Amino acid sequence: MSSAAITFGTEAYLKMLLHCCQHPATSVCGLLLAPASSTDSTSNESGVTCVDVLPLFHSSPLGPLLNISFQMAEHFASQRSQKIAGLYMASETLEDNEISTVAARIGSQMIATQADSVVFMIDNMKLRRGDEIAGSLYVQKAGKWQRSSAPLMMEDGHALEIPKQLFNQRVRPHIVDFEEHTERPEAD
Repeated sequence: MSSAAITFGTEAYLKMLLHCCQHPATSVCGLLLAPASSTDSTSNESGVTCVDVLPLFHSSPLGPLLNISFQMAEHFASQRSQKIAGLYMASETLEDNEISTVAARIGSQMIATQADSVVFMIDNMKLRRGDEIAGSLYVQKAGKWQRSSAPLMMEDGHALEIPKQLFNQRVRPHIVDFEEHTERPEAD
């Protein structure tokens, strides 16, 4: 399983990065969604195809809210013939791009219900440069999270240019995550 790969759809990748850009001074996390029809999506040769993401939090997630958000996300995904394939997370610090304790714990809870779950840690330095996929994929092997050696891919190779253009133009994204929804439902 340490060779699991991930392919991002353009919209999913951009939504994830815009969530990070909207909250640059805090950690952010969300869920990776894949087609439900794929069987054991991260252990097959092609890996997981992330077709959408659900932005959840822009602070450290608390247990009760995390549980509620997962239940709602499972329902949302099933309505669209999708499943939760993993977690994405970005640290609040520029240099920290290793899997965090929080990401490892949430990922391990996901593994308990879906054995092929992955964790994608966003690399803030790569995010700023915008010249490659901004992160690393982690898979659990023998009870420990390890960085996957498989390549990270985009369905559309030109999609990497879009975040850089948005940063250069100083576009202010507005992504409503689950946390903001609970604070201000009218923001949806």
